[in-house]
Amino acid sequence: MRESRFAKVPVSELRLGMYIVELDRPWLETPFLIQGFVLKRTEDLEIIRDICNHVYIDTQRSVKYGKMPADYSRPKAKTNALTQEKLQELFSTRIRKYSDSNSFDDEVVGAQKVYADYEELVANLYDGFKINQSVNLSSVKGTVNGIVESVIRNPDACMLLAKLKRKGDYNYNHAIGSSIWAASLGRQLGLPKPNIISMATGALLIDVGKLHLSDRLLNKITPLSREEYALVKTHVQHGVEMIAKSRENDPVVLQMVKHHHERHNGAGYPDGLKGSDIPIYGRIAGLVDCYDALISDKPYRIGLPPSEAVKELYKVRDIDFQSALIEEFIQSIGIYPAGSLVELTSGEVGIVVSEHRRRRLRPKLLIILDAEKTPLDHKKYLDLFETKEDQSGNLLEIKRSVTAGEYGIDLDNILI
Repeated sequence: MRESRFAKVPVSELRLGMYIVELDRPWLETPFLIQGFVLKRTEDLEIIRDICNHVYIDTQRSVKYGKMPADYSRPKAKTNALTQEKLQELFSTRIRKYSDSNSFDDEVVGAQKVYADYEELVANLYDGFKINQSVNLSSVKGTVNGIVESVIRNPDACMLLAKLKRKGDYNYNHAIGSSIWAASLGRQLGLPKPNIISMATGALLIDVGKLHLSDRLLNKITPLSREEYALVKTHVQHGVEMIAKSRENDPVVLQMVKHHHERHNGAGYPDGLKGSDIPIYGRIAGLVDCYDALISDKPYRIGLPPSEAVKELYKVRDIDFQSALIEEFIQSIGIYPAGSLVELTSGEVGIVVSEHRRRRLRPKLLIILDAEKTPLDHKKYLDLFETKEDQSGNLLEIKRSVTAGEYGIDLDNILI
């Protein structure tokens, strides 16, 4: 009888060089968001020993390892991951791996001005759209460039600002947020800067066609009638027509505007495309559009905490959106994205300001409420990567996500 190449290994017997194909818990509960990697770093070995009891390894792809246990069990295969080769084929471009060139503390200073300028320019652009009913893509890309450069250096700063600085009109905030999530995903995928700029531009403009619709319809609290829903769906064609009038032709932007409501199972619109028939940039547009809508307040509901929105996306993998693309997106923003409000096991409440790329469950926080839920009068930063115990010596970790409404937190007045 042929011996299986897949081995179930207790974490105590893990060695560097082993190729891990599956963990003993959902990947969403760990910092390792993509299954299938060679264990190369002592730090990663320590993380796995902290959070797992056993893992599955591929003995044929492992470089070297110690004595193998007799308990073999084949895990579920995972064949749809977006490898570098698949990404290069999918996007017809060279893929690179980005790393943070600035720390969060260094980046956030400049990012605040970049973001403020972005808000002003986007507001002016949308006012111009209403008047001219057309889009100057060159002008829009000029406004996007600064944001993309900041995201490439360190995405946490802009993601935090996108969550904190939400004021006024939903469509305007939604456009800014979607563009930043798209830029972050482009960085995660390793795309060249021009591609990321096009993605961020397309995400900024995906709902520009809604300017043709009335605020009464867009802000309606009660369910839409069949006729009203049909009218709302026309925003896609209106947006395509506005993009088509631009002097600059950008097929990426056009794909995103035209296909951001298509769904993986074919239940979307306007063409009912399914799976790989949906152009890749259209798939990306739909994903970032959905995520930002989930975390945004609307007239009829309060937005979800980012970590809960991440879980909602995971539930619809290969239903609404391609599973591998969802995984890459969650990799790009983290399990507790910057801007998430969380309660610690100590009872303190803080806002995530940045994360450690390899220890996503232990981010850096700005503590805003003490254990009794009393607002702090002074800034207090807490890095869960460095601080593992509370003052009583108990394990200190994130207990749950919270919403601003639970404790009357005003995110607009939080200064970073």
